Amino acid sequence: MTARIKKSFSDLDVNPLLYWLTLTYLITRTIEKFTGTSEFWSSFWNGIIDFFGEDDFNFKFLYTMIYLNIIYFGFGFLYVIMDITNKPKFMQKYKTQPEQHQPLDMNKFLPALMVVIFNQFILSGIAIYWTYRSGDWMLSTNIRETPTFTRLIAEIFGFGLTYEFVFYYSHRLLHHKSIYQYIHKVHHKWQAPVALMAAYCHPIEHIVSNLLPFIISNLLFRHTLATTWVIYAVAIISTLGDHSGYHLPFLHSPQFHDYHHLKFFENFGSNGFIDKFHGTNKKFEESIQGLRHRTLWSLKSSNELFPDDKVTEKEN
Repeated sequence: MTARIKKSFSDLDVNPLLYWLTLTYLITRTIEKFTGTSEFWSSFWNGIIDFFGEDDFNFKFLYTMIYLNIIYFGFGFLYVIMDITNKPKFMQKYKTQPEQHQPLDMNKFLPALMVVIFNQFILSGIAIYWTYRSGDWMLSTNIRETPTFTRLIAEIFGFGLTYEFVFYYSHRLLHHKSIYQYIHKVHHKWQAPVALMAAYCHPIEHIVSNLLPFIISNLLFRHTLATTWVIYAVAIISTLGDHSGYHLPFLHSPQFHDYHHLKFFENFGSNGFIDKFHGTNKKFEESIQGLRHRTLWSLKSSNELFPDDKVTEKEN
């Protein structure tokens, strides 16, 4: 028997880009309401600069490196600790592939972590230093400059589109049979994703798929430094979630990219816009993972809502 399940409005899967734009908007408006000012972020950012001292090199390179890696490894280890310990137990129901990493294989994880550290500190460090040295054609020269809220939202949206375009086509190229085994196969050693392995990849892939979208976005929009810090936070937390292996309530769904790791040949993008255009998500849309691909608005897991043994069919 086929159960026909229709998605209600509250069940609609939330696109990661739209999710983070909405969250940024709500957080900002809430803070403005409680502080009684529309200049909170500008005052906060300039307060940070006053505290640490106004130094271009420190902020555009050194502090930026420290900041993005605190986010990457800080949030990443929160997920990984659950894979290592399989605790707390109540979180295990949110795993996208419940049978995997019971517990995490440390003999596989630790050598891979060395690759991640190289990519994050050496390759990303070179890219950020080059951005700093490039002057005002990559970043606003005034580190105190902050965008208006409308401009910030517009630039996050612009970055999201840029990232989707560059990531989709570079990622799909890396899946070409003449290239895959030499470069992208490294990243796909993790068929069940682990958060910190988001940056586990061949150096060429890290440059082309992970770093190039940020460089192109800076060239197109000449972001302020404050904007790049917001973009780094959004992008890193989002990709950690996509690779976490956990579909947590109230956060954007990782099912889209998790399915790519599971099946390899669909879902090449991040947000899904271009996959839908090219039809490279058709099998995903018909799968149980596609049905689970939605933001969870309760503490019930997607596995509980749509168990594997339940044959389902989505209706538009």
